[in-house]
Amino acid sequence: MEEQGGRVVGRKKIAIFLGDCFWSSTPYDGIPLYNFLKNHYSVDFLMFESDIRLNKVFNSSEKFNFDTKKFKNLSNLKKIKNWDDLYNVSLNYSLIITSSRIAPKTRFPFKSKKFRSLTECPIAVWDIGGADILTDAVQFADYFFVKGPIWKKWMIKMGYDEKTIFITGSPHYDKYLEEYETHAIEKVLNRQQFNEKYDLKYEKRILLAPSNPASHTKQFNESMNSLETMVRLCEKNNIELLLKTYPHDYIFYDNEIPYSGIYKRKYTNKPQYQYIADMFPTIKIVESQDHFAAVKHVDKIYNMAGSSIAWETFFTNSVSYSTNFKKQKYYKKLSYLPEYIEFPDEEMNIHVDNCEQIIKGAYNINKDLCSNFILKNFILKEISIFNIFEAVKQILNGH
Repeated sequence: MEEQGGRVVGRKKIAIFLGDCFWSSTPYDGIPLYNFLKNHYSVDFLMFESDIRLNKVFNSSEKFNFDTKKFKNLSNLKKIKNWDDLYNVSLNYSLIITSSRIAPKTRFPFKSKKFRSLTECPIAVWDIGGADILTDAVQFADYFFVKGPIWKKWMIKMGYDEKTIFITGSPHYDKYLEEYETHAIEKVLNRQQFNEKYDLKYEKRILLAPSNPASHTKQFNESMNSLETMVRLCEKNNIELLLKTYPHDYIFYDNEIPYSGIYKRKYTNKPQYQYIADMFPTIKIVESQDHFAAVKHVDKIYNMAGSSIAWETFFTNSVSYSTNFKKQKYYKKLSYLPEYIEFPDEEMNIHVDNCEQIIKGAYNINKDLCSNFILKNFILKEISIFNIFEAVKQILNGH
């Protein structure tokens, strides 16, 4: 192996890069993929030195948790200071893999929408839970690992080269699959553990999902008007009522600085989960890292603001209900995406008029209609890191 102009030549060395966006519901993002790929390649793990995942000091009052040592002790952790550092270190790699959400909008690394390259080497992005893979925020990428067949079809229609798009599933959905447990850094709580942690006494339970505490404020406020009825009915019918707010909500009190991964969307002068809990003390707050356990171990989700959390019920027995989603401008479509792109909000939500119908609801929903939207092989319990590995092999071998 030799070096030319600072670049390692003749080596299939790759890197996982976390970017400037921390998602508290997936605090160990990237590590399972790194651990799997390093069995086959020389792999580095790139993080900004200011990242919350390296620097967080917990004071026991937070409603989220993770162990910084899981990152600090990675064998090939490489710390960088800024975006220029990323560009410079990329000289050493054949490929860098990162999330489709690399930074908050307010700290995006480019001043214009016509991007220069983030890296000297090619860069591949894995899909997360939302629609980010379709937005212009991924124009820096050369390759795309998407959730399911329809995403590839859409991207081809949008002008992307078919050879650059791989149907892999999403690492953010792997935690719903049993096979993921052997690769997981932390285990998803089983039902008994979930019951014990949140002191759940009743078998029936509903999860409130208010979603983004700022962007969907109007819809959330409309739904809040009926929440008192929901609380009363749950108490009357021996139903546990839990609350899981937007991941950004949980880092409300952390310092929002560049390269920390922290980005806030404030609703009031306190976290949204606390705002609701203060109004309704019987509601139990689910910690952010228990997001996947909550979706798995509840019967129903009250999708208060049209969140894509409904899509995740594809993997579970839980059912998503919404009361005023259909009239929203982001229902099924986003105005900044082509008209032919239509999300399965109709298929994955049961639309009702009020909370009473959610309590009584036992409606059928055909989740199989979502199988083109989310990788069909997930039904066969195939996790995304296997598919990403196969895609990386093709990329490094020039397809």
